[in-house]
Amino acid sequence: MFMTFALILWTLWLAPTVFAQNRAGDIGAGPIEGTWTVTGSERDGSPWRDIVGASMTITGAQFTLQFANNGPLYKGDVKQIGGPQEFDFVQKEGPEVGKVWQALVSSNGQLLKICFNYPADGARPNTLTTSPGEGTTLIGLRRK
Repeated sequence: MFMTFALILWTLWLAPTVFAQNRAGDIGAGPIEGTWTVTGSERDGSPWRDIVGASMTITGAQFTLQFANNGPLYKGDVKQIGGPQEFDFVQKEGPEVGKVWQALVSSNGQLLKICFNYPADGARPNTLTTSPGEGTTLIGLRRK
C-alpha cells in the first residue's frame, strides 16, 4: 500500500517535468550552428512563402539571414537565454536594427525550427507552432 502511494506521488511530481520538455513541434535541442536553407515558414497560422529559399548562417554568437533573390539581409547576435532552446536574435543590420526576435529553437542536427514573435515586440513563444492572431512566425530550415 505504501509503495503504491509513493509511486502515485512520484508520478504526480515527475509528470509536469516530462510534459514541459515535450513542446508542440519540438524535434530536439541539437546544434544550431551551421548554414541552413529555409524550406518552409508560416506566420499567424498561414503559409509565409516570402522567406522560402533564404539562407541562414549561425556561427558562434552571430547570425546572417539572406532572403533569396537579393531580398532583405539581416545580421546580428545570437544569445542563448535561459534554457537550451531559448535564444534571442538581436538585429544589428537590416530592416529591423535594434529589435530582438525572442525565439524558441529546436534542432536535431539536420533540421532546425525557429519560432519567434513578429514584429519583434512580443513575448517569446512557448511552442513551436503558430496560430491566427498570435503574432508568431515559424521557420523550418534544413542544413546545407
